[in-house]
Amino acid sequence: MSFEKSKSISKAKVEISGKNYTLLGDVDAEYMLSVAKYVNEKYNDLKNNTKETEREKLILLAALNIADELMQLKSQVDNIKAGSEDSTLGELGEKTNNLISILEEGLIGKISA
Repeated sequence: MSFEKSKSISKAKVEISGKNYTLLGDVDAEYMLSVAKYVNEKYNDLKNNTKETEREKLILLAALNIADELMQLKSQVDNIKAGSEDSTLGELGEKTNNLISILEEGLIGKISA
């Protein structure tokens, strides 16, 4: 995997499920590499621990598992915000929510195969 940056658009070459992709986004290229590595790890976990062999189904399952993780984190943040009278917990919830927003924005970048 490699990366380069020009102006405000970063470019990262990654491998996910044995295929090479070029990612373009307005986030740091190293961050895109990290996200791609996480997706690839989820894909490989499924590939190694299920009977499913169809690549597209494994990718879809990995995406669903990652979306589930994200939604659980959002729910936890919402619960912290709703039940927090302590300013420290409120700040923690806000920071976590900001990190989730950054993650979502980073994942929406352009993808080309």
